[in-house]
Amino acid sequence: MLRCRELEEEQQVSSGEHAPVPFMFDCEAYSKIEGYPTRESVHALNKVKLSATRSDEDQCLDIGCGPGGFTRGFLFDYCRPCARLVAVDKDNSMIERAREASSHPDITYDLLDIESGDVDAFCVKYGKFQRVFSFFCFQFVNDNLAAYKNLAKLLDERGECVVVSCVNLVIADIWLEVYSMGDWKAYIPDPRVVFSDSFYFECNTPASDIEAAMRRMIEDAGLECITCEAYENEWLYPDADAIVDFFVSIFNLDLNIPPHEKAVFRQAWRRMVEHRTTATPDGRRLNFRFSVAHARLATKAS
Repeated sequence: MLRCRELEEEQQVSSGEHAPVPFMFDCEAYSKIEGYPTRESVHALNKVKLSATRSDEDQCLDIGCGPGGFTRGFLFDYCRPCARLVAVDKDNSMIERAREASSHPDITYDLLDIESGDVDAFCVKYGKFQRVFSFFCFQFVNDNLAAYKNLAKLLDERGECVVVSCVNLVIADIWLEVYSMGDWKAYIPDPRVVFSDSFYFECNTPASDIEAAMRRMIEDAGLECITCEAYENEWLYPDADAIVDFFVSIFNLDLNIPPHEKAVFRQAWRRMVEHRTTATPDGRRLNFRFSVAHARLATKAS
């Protein structure tokens, strides 16, 4: 097992080296496949028992809402009763699409970088929140401890939060292998920089160790961890090409590939996907490892 930041190499540009390739999501491509993470988000949320005390004056927050499909299609009804659901993302294109495609009078979409954004100003603007959620955002937040500390600032004294994250993704392992070949390094981002310091590459770490590390981090952020579970699941795709299309598209991985090399690039991905996934009569299964953490503000000693 290799932790993301343990793997991170220096990306200084020197003679003969290419500048690091920036990472960006394809908002439109992600919108087309939102059904996959939506199903997993619902599955993970069912593992958590939130406080039964709710009020129609409560404010809820969705961190990393993306294009808003899950926010509007599921989370909004899940949060009721509430006065307002605020949904944030640091990507302006995601927020613009959410406002266009997933609007509702009681949902407010806004920009916020949970890792390094001005959370104090955000609290002045909106106040504190009784329930804070985040689904499949924290694996792309470089410093998870900083993000949890900021999340703690957003909770009111009786608030609680649920964070669902991906701790290992076979596609990320393939991505690192493709990047390490050298032929493609000049054209694609280094996944060790894209994924968080709490992400595991080539993960064989026991779930109990992942959970213990998460609990320590959550407590270091000033939160009390109520429950924390690391678990595995598989997503079913029609075939290997569908998996390649899914991830190469949403991660924009062929954006900088020369046109005459795109077929070769995708073929390299396809070979590795076939090697690292499971073929079944129903399609091809891709393995993931997830975590779901439920926390609240730590009680201060009197």
